This record gives sequence, C-alpha cells and structure tokens, in this order.
Amino acid sequence: MPTNSMREITVFTTCHPTDDVRVFEKVACSLADAGFNVGWVGPGWRNNAANGEILPGIDHSLFPKSAGKLGRLFTFVRAYRAGLRRKNTGVYYCPEPDAAAAAFLLARRQRIPVLLDLHELYHGSAKSEWGRIVNNRLTSAVIQRGVRLVASYSAAVMAVNESVLDAYTKMGRLGAVPAYVVRNLPPKWFAGAAATVERPAACFRVMHGKSERSRGTRICLEAAAIAAQRIPNLSVVMFKSSERETMDDLLGACEVADPDGVLRRVVDLRDRISMREMPATIAECDCGLILYGRALGRLSLPNRLFEYMAAGIPVVAPTYSSEIVKVLTEVDCGLSVDAEDPLSVADALVQVASHRERAKRWGANGRSAFLERFSWESEFAPVLRLVANWLRDPSK
Repeated sequence: MPTNSMREITVFTTCHPTDDVRVFEKVACSLADAGFNVGWVGPGWRNNAANGEILPGIDHSLFPKSAGKLGRLFTFVRAYRAGLRRKNTGVYYCPEPDAAAAAFLLARRQRIPVLLDLHELYHGSAKSEWGRIVNNRLTSAVIQRGVRLVASYSAAVMAVNESVLDAYTKMGRLGAVPAYVVRNLPPKWFAGAAATVERPAACFRVMHGKSERSRGTRICLEAAAIAAQRIPNLSVVMFKSSERETMDDLLGACEVADPDGVLRRVVDLRDRISMREMPATIAECDCGLILYGRALGRLSLPNRLFEYMAAGIPVVAPTYSSEIVKVLTEVDCGLSVDAEDPLSVADALVQVASHRERAKRWGANGRSAFLERFSWESEFAPVLRLVANWLRDPSK
C-alpha cells in the first residue's frame, strides 16, 4: 500500500493540458485516489477554461505552451528545466514519447523508472500533419523507429489499444519491458451519473462532440443537412473548438455552405464542459457519433465510444476503425458506416431514428457490457500495482 512517505509519481508531459481526460481525470486522479503522492510537470493550459481549479490536490510545475507544430519539437527543453525543480520524483509517467526522452535525461543518474503511455499511432498522425515538411513515407518511418527506441528504454509501456502497442513493440527491442493495454474507458461513476437522466422525447438528438475537422465535423455537418430532410426534429450537439467560436466560424472552417439555414437550425453548438458534466449531456442524446477519418480513425479506440456505452446510447462509427468495430460487433451496441461519406452517415442516423426499439436494445447492450467489463478501474489496476512496486523498490 502507498504511504505519504513515498516519493511521488510525476506526470511529465510536453503537450497535454492540465484538464486532459486521460492524463488528469483518469491516470493522475486514480493515482491520487490510491494514496500516491502525485506531481505534475507540463504546459500551463486547459481545454476548458471553466474547469475550475488547476490540478486540485496535485503539486505542479508548469511552463508556457509552445506555439505551432515546430514549437512542439523544442518543448522538451522547457519540460526538462521544469523537471529539474522536482526533488522527490520516484517514477515518471510520460504520455508522449518526447516527454519520455526528456525524462530519461532527468532519471539517468538516479535510475528512476519511466512509464511511457502511447495514446495514438504517432507516425500515422505525422503523415497527415507534418507530411509537407519531408517525404511522408520517410517521416512515418523515422517517427515509428524513434518511438520504438523510446519504448525500448522505458521501464514499462502502456498503450491505448493493442494495435498501437504492436506498432511500437512488435519487431522492436522491448525484451523484458512490461507492456499493458489500458484503453480509454470511463470510470464506473460515469454510468451511474448517466442513469439518472431522462431522454427528451421532443427531438432526435445526436452527439457529435468537439467541432474539429480531424474528428469528422465537416462530414457530420453535411450528413446532418441530408438527414434533416428525413428526420424533422433532428438536433446535433457539438462543442466549440474555441471559446469564441460561432456557427459562422464553424461553417467557414469546415467549408460547408448553409444557404437554407438548415444547419443553423439543427446544430446545437455549445460551450465545452468538464468530464463530470458529460454523462448527463450524453444521456440526453439518442445516438452517439464517432466520425474520425481514415488517417486518425484506422486504429483509434476513443474514450467517447465507451462513454456512449456507459450512457446507454447506440453508436455510429467508422467501418475502417478495426478496434471500434471489434467492440461494436462483440457487444452489438451500434452500427458501422463509411464515416468519410456524408450520405452513409445520414442513412445510419435515419436507421437509428426509424427503429427505436433496435436502438434501445443497442444502447442497453452497450451499457451492460460497460458495467461488466469496460470500466477504467479494472483496466488500470495492474498499473497501480506496478507503480506501488517501483516506489517501494525502484530496482524492480
């Protein structure tokens, strides 16, 4: 069992916000709730400015966020300098490979264990975001080899799904390095909070989520315009990508026209909310969308899938997202479509709206599966035991 005399586990990040759902709400809070001393080194910014106190109960060393993609390449210098001020670190938890590289430099003299958390297929995102800088294939290969190298020097690796773990450990040099799959599952309280909400009957409400092109917002808008012709009471919930975003900003950023004002009527563009407010918001919806394009969605297993399941609503997700489709098929909690085709997405919405009993069964199946085997607490338990062993004996 952890004690107050133990050294801290330091969350060491180069880019994640202080209110990040996985890094703060799940990992850091789970560690703190288990009795560990938790510290935080990272950039001082938040996804949602209304989220209240910064890192409540966690001692932190923050530095300014770097601007732009190229600025990210040098952020590790700021992280390293901030890390030098932490004098009681016993374990580093790093949610990015570049953060782990900086942590290695800090940890080398004291042999402090570094736990690397792999959130995504980094060389896949690099191809789409930085592909214009150098040849796409070269960029992808270099980044994949670099992440594999970082993983091989870590004391342990955890990854958001098996596909991401395999991409950086298979054919790599991990050897005896412990590896864990820790999916982005909601905590058990999420389902309980969602269960207290009654779904309004006046409209067919769909949850899209944050308004970003990488999350399929343009496809969602085009699909909503089509579906609205067949679902008169359609409402699509989106969260602003910035505090001042307006509907005109959203349409302009996605290059979607709305000459008849259909989207201005259908889209419910809201301010961002905290994770604690999310269960009730999702539970008010009749359907949940995951519309990542192929570049991001091919191997994704997002937190939102399991939030939809916990809230008991059916899911519409991409056919090319193998990890998501595996869950949908096993649990029977929704349907998959070509999420890069607005017409296919619109047809799926019509199917859900037209077959309410089947949609209700999908939602019930998802909720039941979540309660039985998809909670964060059971998924993260092996990592808690590993951290406890390290803090008792760093040589293990």
